[in-house]
Amino acid sequence: GHTAQCSGCRGLVVVPGPEGLKPGRPAAAVAGSPRFHCPFCGSSSPPNVRKKVSTAGWAVFIALLFACFLFAPLALLIRDERRYCRDCGLGLD
Repeated sequence: GHTAQCSGCRGLVVVPGPEGLKPGRPAAAVAGSPRFHCPFCGSSSPPNVRKKVSTAGWAVFIALLFACFLFAPLALLIRDERRYCRDCGLGLD
């Protein structure tokens, strides 16, 4: 076992050696990783991540429609990642 920095919260966690792990239990659960819970349905399955056109992308698109309409579709490439619950499908961001 040794001490490592958590990639999520940047805190220090103790990573157990091979003797500290129980069979069938993932190492992430031992290290104390945060679990996801949907605020709407309470599901603990990890969310789906989809890319959608961001608000800035739409703003640039509209501005380019007036300035140079040929380049306006390029603004739709400005995207954000959005998280959705796998079970209920509601947006989490």
